[in-house]
Amino acid sequence: MTEKEHTKIAKDLLVGKTIKDVVYLSTNDANHSRWFVRPVMIIFDDKSVIIPMRDDEGNDGGALHYYDNEKSETIGVLWND
Repeated sequence: MTEKEHTKIAKDLLVGKTIKDVVYLSTNDANHSRWFVRPVMIIFDDKSVIIPMRDDEGNDGGALHYYDNEKSETIGVLWND
């Protein structure tokens, strides 16, 4: 798949959505996925969710990097209890 095709999929899924809440994946859900860490989940107003993953195969949760003109921040993962 080309970058253009990947970009279209991402735009179709994300553009225009409004973030309603941000929470960390529960310990139970992380265990169910056999993940060692609990990534942040971004929940939209239409109840769709983004969960960052370590890789395309979903082998573990992943961190997000945020930046704008004033700051750069990593939204890290929590180790699964």
